[in-house]
Amino acid sequence: MNYRNHTHLFDGVTTLDDGHVHRYQGLMSIEPDFPGHTHSMADRTSFDRGHLHYLSNISGPDIDIGNGHYHEYRGVTTLNQGHVHRYSGNSSVYNGLL
Repeated sequence: MNYRNHTHLFDGVTTLDDGHVHRYQGLMSIEPDFPGHTHSMADRTSFDRGHLHYLSNISGPDIDIGNGHYHEYRGVTTLNQGHVHRYSGNSSVYNGLL
């Protein structure tokens, strides 16, 4: 089979920890669109309260919605200034029409 390569956008806001949150956004890795595939994702957060954090993880497998799919993700940022933040969300939808 010929599986089309694609990617997804992700963005969100971390949990509130140490009195603040961080924003993040990025592009997941380019992967073929086969059933059960995942994407890697890495980014740095916004610079708030004098620091930032890094995030990196692998998304969950594709979740079919009939005319496309998306991925769920969750993780924990790197430690900075004595704390971490949690993050989670859903990727943008890919429908094969790129």
